Amino acid sequence: METALPITAQVIADVIGTEKALTLARATQCRSVYIPQRLNPSHWLVEVVGTDAAQKLIAEFPSCCLPLAKCSSVVKAKRNKRIAELSAEGLTVAEIARRLGINKNTVQTICYRMRFKNQ
Repeated sequence: METALPITAQVIADVIGTEKALTLARATQCRSVYIPQRLNPSHWLVEVVGTDAAQKLIAEFPSCCLPLAKCSSVVKAKRNKRIAELSAEGLTVAEIARRLGINKNTVQTICYRMRFKNQ
């Protein structure tokens, strides 16, 4: 079962997609984000979500301040699903941690909980 995004993040995801919305939430630390009226190629928004997604946000929300809800439950659910997939492929805890850029202890704990939950 997919974890639902908070409504404020879902509004943004409907415009630029879930992954980009989560990237934006992480980059802004789940604070409000101001969407400019015009796009400057060097604007931080372009660096975070790319030109295409930034243009879509500007077209939909010009000169708006958008609140971003905390999306940690969605991010964790996606991370855990990816860990399960990589584990099923036979990767070691160290390989999974390295590939996802997270701590080995985090991977180990998640794998343990998944095994315990499936018993």
